[in-house]
Amino acid sequence: MTEWCRVRAMARRAEMLRTPNEVEGRQVQCRVRQSVEGKVDGVAHRAKLYRVEIHRLRNLSDRRLLGSIDGHGLEATEIVRHVLLNLNATNLQGTIAIAFEQEIHPTRRDEVGATVFRGSSGISSAIQLYGSTVFQRQQNHTEAVRAGVLFSLPRASFLGTVALHVPHNMGYKSLLEEQLRATFRSLGLSISLLPIVPIEAFRQAVLDGHVKKLTLIRHSIADEDPYRHYARLGRSDLKRMTLVLEARRNRFLRVDSLERFVEFGDRHHLREVLEFGELPFDEATVAVQLPNGTTRTFDLEGTEGGHPMSVLLGVRDADDDEPETNYGAPASDLARELEKAIDIVSTEGDSWNAGLESSDRVS
Repeated sequence: MTEWCRVRAMARRAEMLRTPNEVEGRQVQCRVRQSVEGKVDGVAHRAKLYRVEIHRLRNLSDRRLLGSIDGHGLEATEIVRHVLLNLNATNLQGTIAIAFEQEIHPTRRDEVGATVFRGSSGISSAIQLYGSTVFQRQQNHTEAVRAGVLFSLPRASFLGTVALHVPHNMGYKSLLEEQLRATFRSLGLSISLLPIVPIEAFRQAVLDGHVKKLTLIRHSIADEDPYRHYARLGRSDLKRMTLVLEARRNRFLRVDSLERFVEFGDRHHLREVLEFGELPFDEATVAVQLPNGTTRTFDLEGTEGGHPMSVLLGVRDADDDEPETNYGAPASDLARELEKAIDIVSTEGDSWNAGLESSDRVS
């Protein structure tokens, strides 16, 4: 493991444009935000959900009960906890690493989790504050950001769920999965983490007309990008653009493209959601009201591979008042929000990858 070195980029933001319009009884707000340094408020913390299955090695039809994976009472939570508490892995290139920080103590008997440091290295850069360099980052420095992992492994079930917190688009699933597979393989078992698309809860809210806010996001604006022309921006440091459509108080949006997406569930209709007129966007977040009255925000990504839907977490990076302990979102907040994310999906139903055509399903 390379030297752990916490590197934080300080940000200053300027709101460039804010134009409220009334469109068909909806409040539409268009904002173009310019980021000179650091992050922009938005999809900083999300959870990606996966179905967990354990089988006999090389025999996928022999699924194991999570409360007795060896047939003699060995619980899956015991093995997963062992892996998390001893987690310390780096990819072959030495540029991405994960390491155990502390155990999460969930409120439910069949849950086990931890916070980990997700690190990236191999980059030489200067961290600046208002144009002045405050830290010179070297290639052997590792940027450590806290991430959370929570497994729900009901003893009486063959299916479990894991919620992986992805901070600031910093993924680590492949590294974690390698460690899990190696440990279970030593027991003559295999473990699978298959993407769960929480489409059922999302679909019902959309079809019920309970969409509260739709945010379209465009990353990496280039100098020749048409967005720069439409926004009448001349500077070259625009980082991203967001278009926010928000319902009035106690009202909801009806978005035809979203309704078609939840009906057909393929990437063609997802691309319709990500277009505004002739302008394509990269990502969308959709805030909906669930049947129990709570509001959850889902993230839709327009990539051809990977995990197409994630759940935004209600956490923020900690304040800068305690620099020695600030690695991002507080661990206690992550534990609470990851439990909420797991509650959205049911592993016993047909909602796993529901609505996706076989050619579009995530592997």
